[in-house]
Amino acid sequence: MNVTAKHYRKILSIIERIHDHTVESEMRADIAEPLLDLLEADYYASFCWDTQSQFYGKGVYLNMDDGNIEKYCDYYQFRDPITYQLSLRKNATAVSEKTPHRELRKTEFFNDFLLADGLYYGVNLHLYSYEENIGDFRIWRKKGKDDFDKSACTMLDLLKPHMIQAVKNIRKYRQSDDVDLNYSMDEQCVYLKQNYKLTDREIHVARLLLKGERDDCISQMLNIEITTVRTHIKNIFYKTEINSRNKLQVMLNQEL
Repeated sequence: MNVTAKHYRKILSIIERIHDHTVESEMRADIAEPLLDLLEADYYASFCWDTQSQFYGKGVYLNMDDGNIEKYCDYYQFRDPITYQLSLRKNATAVSEKTPHRELRKTEFFNDFLLADGLYYGVNLHLYSYEENIGDFRIWRKKGKDDFDKSACTMLDLLKPHMIQAVKNIRKYRQSDDVDLNYSMDEQCVYLKQNYKLTDREIHVARLLLKGERDDCISQMLNIEITTVRTHIKNIFYKTEINSRNKLQVMLNQEL
């Protein structure tokens, strides 16, 4: 599979989705179908590694059985012969590159877990912030399709820095919400989302507007282009029928 212009358009669309969330699990779930479409794949799972418990949890998955995922969390992750090896790689890697498929087919993990849902050929991408494993993306194809090639790994690697930055941003602002922001601002953002149908990304921008941040600061804090920031602001003003930051705060003070 060669990387074509069509693939690049799909990659750009996924990048937009990656940066359009303030909840990590929602981001992971939202890009599942587009990733399967991009890689011509059939199954998707994304987990977070807990360093303290040495356990994969918080799974998001698509086209896999709930019961089988529970079995993975409870049993098979401790008998998984491939994920640890793949987690040592900081680039997207086909499963068969680390464990030849003829060897994988001999394992309990393959026959009793992977085949239960029809997973046959896989590729993994494990994300790192410095040396901290902050999650992974596991993509699989069913039997009868080709194994993943270098092009598939290249496309995942193009998405990798955006995935890492999105996770870091979400976790940073979750901590900020827990520590720094008062209830009044949270209430204002909930009100905007419920009554003016702002997207998660627009809410994120609106929160920073209410804190008095400039466009360039918002651009740096959210790791998005300043033109994108201004598009979000324009959409916020259009939906709330106002035309300035001050009026946004005045409107909220009046309506709440």
